[in-house]
Amino acid sequence: MTTPSTEAKPNLRAVLAVLLAIPLLIMLAKWPGLPTAGFLRQYATLDPLPGQLQDKLAHILFIPLGAMLVVLVRLTLGLRVLGPFRSVLLAAAFQTTGIVLGLAFLSATIAIVASIQPAIRTWRLPYFGRITVLLSAVAVFMVLGVLLGSWLHVSALNSIAYFPIVVLCLIGDAFARTAQAEGLRSAVWRGAVTGAVAVALTALAKTPHVSDFLIRYPEVMIAQMGGIVFIARYMNWRVLDRFNPKPVSEAEEEDEGDAEQQGSRVAQLVSTVSPSHTLYLTEPVEPTVSQLS
Repeated sequence: MTTPSTEAKPNLRAVLAVLLAIPLLIMLAKWPGLPTAGFLRQYATLDPLPGQLQDKLAHILFIPLGAMLVVLVRLTLGLRVLGPFRSVLLAAAFQTTGIVLGLAFLSATIAIVASIQPAIRTWRLPYFGRITVLLSAVAVFMVLGVLLGSWLHVSALNSIAYFPIVVLCLIGDAFARTAQAEGLRSAVWRGAVTGAVAVALTALAKTPHVSDFLIRYPEVMIAQMGGIVFIARYMNWRVLDRFNPKPVSEAEEEDEGDAEQQGSRVAQLVSTVSPSHTLYLTEPVEPTVSQLS
């Protein structure tokens, strides 16, 4: 009789084979000279689309690549971050504001959110109330930043208006929650790693050859999904885990169910995040710090 564990391995390998083989076959079929090349180069590529639409799609095309990098950093390297999706959202924001200004404004926002959250907690509001108060506070801070730029005639500060507000709120809340449960050192470390991954993704997104390749071969997104599955299943080594600061209080380590719980929270908190500030909030379930890893 076959056990469930022995059945799972062939199924996973079959899924990986499909995720990697399909995009490879499509790419090969686009090779000049093949009878399928003309059709696929016209209908299975984003090249014919207007440049403005391609720029918008670039943010979407980099999401699987960014997710793969986050999984590599968290599972293969073992470096703890402020959740699996925040680096990807930050990278999208940095493409609009620029890395230096984005990091500076992010740091200031985190400091403000971390300082006011303990006071908000004393109000004994439910999580939905606390997170929306933080959202409003971040909005006020963004407007003040733009006003400051106007007073000082620093046009670069106008880019703050394009920073997705929900990204600032989620990262600030995660930072404050981590600092409370694990200590400030752990929160700063995880915030720094999250920012570093976002900077790497932004630099990658600004590389013209990478963007052009993804526009020409969007099927690579499927292969990147396969890469995520492969890394999560076969490269969970955590080789640099010893460099993570030890929490002040012993926090529960992430288990394999956290990804599903995180995905549920993301669906509840954020439907769409883009530089245009498309934002939908529904009532979220309050996450624990161990699930933010």
